[in-house]
Amino acid sequence: MKTFKIIISTLLTLVACSGPADKEKQSLTNLDTPKPKTATVAKKDTISTDTYVARLKVGIEKVDATINDSTIFIATKGILFIYENYSHNAWIADGRSAYIPPEQVVKVDTTYFKFNFSKWDFVKGQDYELLIAAKRKKNDLNSLIKKIKHKDKNALKEFLHLQDVIDGAAAEEYYYDFWALTNLWTDNELKDFITSLNLQDALKFGDILINRAPLGKGTEYCRRYYPKTFEKIKTL
Repeated sequence: MKTFKIIISTLLTLVACSGPADKEKQSLTNLDTPKPKTATVAKKDTISTDTYVARLKVGIEKVDATINDSTIFIATKGILFIYENYSHNAWIADGRSAYIPPEQVVKVDTTYFKFNFSKWDFVKGQDYELLIAAKRKKNDLNSLIKKIKHKDKNALKEFLHLQDVIDGAAAEEYYYDFWALTNLWTDNELKDFITSLNLQDALKFGDILINRAPLGKGTEYCRRYYPKTFEKIKTL
């Protein structure tokens, strides 16, 4: 049995859209996958690096969650989000993430919610580093992603093997895209996919799914929302 350790991903923050958004409503239809951004953070010895479920503090009705002065979404009273205390980045369930000041949030003692990327189209532009890297393996990234969204096992396997040709920015994009795309699959579908792989690929897939999730607590998330997949990984 292989024991997987939780490794908090280096993807501290991810841009959830490519331009300014209407403050009251933002369509997900044409959004590309978020890209990493540089966040302003406090000194390491004065903050916690915890990632946890949070909401706005009592008395705060709404807050604009922003990136580079653009509103990505509006956090309202009572809405839960996952908060990265190091980057001050908040994630909502549809996959969007942006900055909310730490003094405006409070930790909630509850489990991670399930992410839903079903409204993302994942279409990549020609300057997307992972698309460029995929070309080195003679893969059309957009075509590959489209097939993965339609639950094509061969396409997901090809995507897994892109790990062999990535580095730098392409690697950051790859691990987030991997996580978002696998969240489109059901627990049974992922378990069956891992079962179809040889041992080396299965171990590699399990490692990415659990250890390289862009949020902390990859093991907890997988155990809760992909229990059959998690049990299969533990037996490898």
